[in-house]
Amino acid sequence: MLLWWFAAGPAMAFVAVVPSPRRAVERQHPVVYKFKTGNIMQEFEQEQLEKLDTDKPYFSPGDTLTVAVEITEGTTTRIQNFAGVCIKRHNAGVSSTFTVRKIASGVGVERTFPLYSPIVKKITVTRRGSVRRAKLYYLRKLTGKSARLKEQVRGLAYVARMEQENKDREAAKQEKNAKAAEAADEGDES
Repeated sequence: MLLWWFAAGPAMAFVAVVPSPRRAVERQHPVVYKFKTGNIMQEFEQEQLEKLDTDKPYFSPGDTLTVAVEITEGTTTRIQNFAGVCIKRHNAGVSSTFTVRKIASGVGVERTFPLYSPIVKKITVTRRGSVRRAKLYYLRKLTGKSARLKEQVRGLAYVARMEQENKDREAAKQEKNAKAAEAADEGDES
């Protein structure tokens, strides 16, 4: 029996060729065994997300946001607010990002922020916009009143539910940390 292996994309494949007295046509199609390398990176990212500060508000493209960003100039640090419309959101676990666009002195300014970055101190949703797209690149071509978005009136129950889930998740996390601290204190006393 001959055993060959080769890497094919994210998985390794083993090809077993068994000589047999069967017809030659059957031997031309060897049996392929695929072994997946696992979900090591997904598990690692999940652990990192649990450790991070995840009490970010629920927002989507079209919402008007105020992002408090920590700016370091030499030895001093300060908080600077960047207010504008969220034109896109890229959800990718730990490396999730969102882009905010504003008009400053008649010039469009876009800034992309990492969602879980320590420089992003606070995100507040000023206004919920009603849009039907995930990427609002068409706003780059519009100016003045035509660049305005309608305010979302319906469908806010889903937003409220997502915010409540975030609060419940944070409360459970704090409760878990408190229990772990109590267990550690009890272990130190004995």
